[in-house]
Amino acid sequence: MKYITPGNFSFLLLFLFACGIFFHWFPPTRPIVIKLTDLFLLLMNGGVLYFIIRQDQGRKIYIWIIFTVLITFFAELAGVRTGNLFGPYLYASGMHWKIAAVPVVIALNWAVLILGSWAWAVLITKIPLLQILLGMLLIVFFDMVLEPLAMKMDYWQWENGVIPLQNYLAWAIIAGFFFLFLKWFNLTFEGRLPRLFFLVQIVFFLLILLLLP
Repeated sequence: MKYITPGNFSFLLLFLFACGIFFHWFPPTRPIVIKLTDLFLLLMNGGVLYFIIRQDQGRKIYIWIIFTVLITFFAELAGVRTGNLFGPYLYASGMHWKIAAVPVVIALNWAVLILGSWAWAVLITKIPLLQILLGMLLIVFFDMVLEPLAMKMDYWQWENGVIPLQNYLAWAIIAGFFFLFLKWFNLTFEGRLPRLFFLVQIVFFLLILLLLP
């Protein structure tokens, strides 16, 4: 395990995302990488969480991760079933491993995105209120970049193809809620890896949007 370091994982992450850009752009391989989306997200999110957990913060980090994963999964479930939380949407054929029509990796992705946006926020400012507000803005920006690609790749679809403002408000409120728990638990962690993962995904989404027909 001594060879599995954050630096090595960061290199692997960058390499795989670079490969992903090419394979999404290259038509013969595009269907294959789309089918691997769930596995890729599971491995990348799992890797980021592994290195955060390995920083030995005791039970608090386990409690926060489990709590966040469970709450966001049920938030997604309520969103899909009712359309009241984010707006009317459904997960589509681009996501494959589902429980009750919600992809298994989505809640894990929520946890890592919250940690990534928080890591950027605490790097930029030391004022607690501004950290929370900035983290909310960052995660909403992330979703604004993600949504057009998600529909194009058929990860999920919005009713009439319209992304409601309600969706972005829900993202901000949910993230803000978990930022408060990070402050309450006084959880601090080395943020370079979650920051890198957060940023690389944004660059990946933008490049794929530019390259896909």
